[in-house]
Amino acid sequence: MEVFARGVRNSVGFDFQPKTGELYFTDNGVDFMGDDHPSCELNAAAKAGLHFGFPYYGGGRERHEDWADKQPPQKTTMPVVEFQAHVAPLGLRFNRGDLFPAEYRHDAFIAQHGSWNRSKPVGYRIMRIKFDENGKAVGKETFAEGWLQGTLAWGRPTDILQLPDGSLLISDDYQGAIYRITYRSPTTASAQGVEPANAEQVARQSGLEPKGSSAAGKFKAATCSTCHGIDGNSYHSPWPSLAGQHAAYMVQQLNAFQSGARPSDLMADPARALSEQDMRDLAAYFAAQIPQPKDTEPVLARRGASVYRGENLANPALACSTCHGATGEGNASAGFPTLRGQHSAYTAAQLKAYAAGTRLSPTSAVMRQVATRLSEEDIEAVATFIQALP
Repeated sequence: MEVFARGVRNSVGFDFQPKTGELYFTDNGVDFMGDDHPSCELNAAAKAGLHFGFPYYGGGRERHEDWADKQPPQKTTMPVVEFQAHVAPLGLRFNRGDLFPAEYRHDAFIAQHGSWNRSKPVGYRIMRIKFDENGKAVGKETFAEGWLQGTLAWGRPTDILQLPDGSLLISDDYQGAIYRITYRSPTTASAQGVEPANAEQVARQSGLEPKGSSAAGKFKAATCSTCHGIDGNSYHSPWPSLAGQHAAYMVQQLNAFQSGARPSDLMADPARALSEQDMRDLAAYFAAQIPQPKDTEPVLARRGASVYRGENLANPALACSTCHGATGEGNASAGFPTLRGQHSAYTAAQLKAYAAGTRLSPTSAVMRQVATRLSEEDIEAVATFIQALP
């Protein structure tokens, strides 16, 4: 074993350029130097013994802040291609097949895994690096994208392999999926009568209301899972569980977050990135999941049951069970949400917001009436009871 190269920070993907035989490899720039600094890299090693700059350089030609007063090696090898900071280039594969157009021959494909700590996400795509007839990198462009929708990332391209037929396999370690990218010339597609179609437009022209796809929603829910759980049962009590929630209610709430009618620092940006179809797909997926009841304190839950059912209320219409059902199933057609299995901390916070007039909704007038009559102890008790509803 011997050292081939030094000064490499965090390299994952490498491959040999088919024309020159040179080793090319990706390298991730240093974190915590700002949103736009330093660059991520594609490097080329024509021979052994080269030094690629780290730790003296944080990425590209930018010096590392902690090593600014240190002298880097005189013969530092700089990257052949620089990428935007934080895009996280990982897998690298040169095109050795004949499937794609001739100008793609011996070009490179790079999987950008995507940023993890940038204020506005970047990356989440496949880049094409163009090479000339002498095997030198001369440009770059986006080859495949779509895993990042606004600020919502639902997938993370990780590595690339090429099949014998020339098509590409793209792994996604966020979804646990593999995608295949193939190619058909525009002439062939036209001859076969293939034209792009907008599913939502077709549905509306047919007089149908577009519906959500649970299967599509499962993929799109990957980012939501950080707070709400992969199956809609959230892991942390401040964030609501979405499993089993009525689809129409979820679409209504996402629209409210998007428009600002329901202000939220956490939900504003993710909701802004969603199309109407995205909302329907997400809602369809979470509505199909099963809410999980949670452990509670029995004595407090029994008191909460009495509050929930409106026992001893002068106006039984203000009982929670009137709108939300005996077991918290809600009423989809009337727009009343499912409550069963919801975290007690989240339910209590929403009741207090209604009482304070800071949570607005189509039913906020009724909800304020209900919430303002409840004491702090009542709110804690009813929220505890709701959490245990199966």
